[in-house]
Amino acid sequence: MERILTLEQHATVEHRYVPGGSSSGSSASVAAGLVPFSTATDTGGSTRQPASFTNTVGLKPTYGLVPRYGVIAMASSLDTMGHITKQ
Repeated sequence: MERILTLEQHATVEHRYVPGGSSSGSSASVAAGLVPFSTATDTGGSTRQPASFTNTVGLKPTYGLVPRYGVIAMASSLDTMGHITKQ
């Protein structure tokens, strides 16, 4: 495995891999140390899958626990606002 770029936090970034999912930007920014936490939306794993790919933690709270005000829902009966952070 070839190292492509090493960030200040000593996290190795591989351009061959993608964080996957619609919340991949949120997950990648947390993993790179750019932000301590980030919000994300989860319909069918869109928060949890990118979190698992980037070694971060993705939380999908119980439906209705966190308001979705301002979020365009893909499937309103399934969408929840999630959160991503480091372990």
